[in-house]
Amino acid sequence: MTMTTLTKVLAVVAATAVGLQAQAPETRQAFDVASIKRETGVSSGVTFAARAGGTLTVINNPLTNVIDNAYGIRRYQLIGGPDWINSDRYNIQAKATGDATRAEMMAMLQSLLEDRFKLTVHRETRELPIYVLTVAKGGIKLQPAREGGCVNVDPRYPRRPAPGEKPTPSCGNNNITASTWNASAIDMASAAAALVGVLGRNVIDRTGITGKYDIHVQWTPDQAPAGVDNAGQANALASESAAPPLVTVLEQDLGLKLESTRGPIDVLIIDRVERPSED
Repeated sequence: MTMTTLTKVLAVVAATAVGLQAQAPETRQAFDVASIKRETGVSSGVTFAARAGGTLTVINNPLTNVIDNAYGIRRYQLIGGPDWINSDRYNIQAKATGDATRAEMMAMLQSLLEDRFKLTVHRETRELPIYVLTVAKGGIKLQPAREGGCVNVDPRYPRRPAPGEKPTPSCGNNNITASTWNASAIDMASAAAALVGVLGRNVIDRTGITGKYDIHVQWTPDQAPAGVDNAGQANALASESAAPPLVTVLEQDLGLKLESTRGPIDVLIIDRVERPSED
């Protein structure tokens, strides 16, 4: 065999090896052990916690919330599926090998959903309603983050205050509920992301504002979408309530404005899902 022929043979072998490597399936991540049980009404709270040590604890969660976490999406991005994925509640206990990260555990959770719930999904981009966050006519009224007003902590290992010690907020803490918003040293991208949970739509930050801010406001719940789309109704509601609706609080207290429009949204479509067999 000539050197030229040998070189050609080696090149073919190398190309074949590369092709086989490209075709090899990716390693599928999975928990070592996992237990799934349907909630019978005993639990009153809701927990979804990926803890240090590779432990996942899910208590009293609808399947929609489990899917949202597993695939890293918000509720408005999940489309399809039967009604029971919202009404049925599940408890999940799972353990991974070693100190798996949250991202690794969410990949394992996807495998668990495929195996036990027979879940199959695909992704699309659709034109859906969204909100745009801008600066209100009167200008920004946000309070800059107070120096020393928060501490940087590892969320996996939160610091516990000593007995009698008042806890110091964590920098980046962004706690929003149906009627209150308390945040420490957050930027506008984080503010927009927090509002998604209340408004049920994607919120795009177009304020052009930089820096970190503290936010402490409250409002009358369940009126934000109506207030955004109907200013007259918002004013009427504000006069009847102890606290004004969210849209009013954003403008009067923070100098922010919400505008309703439409835009492209990445969504996750449920193709198939079944109730699991319990352990």
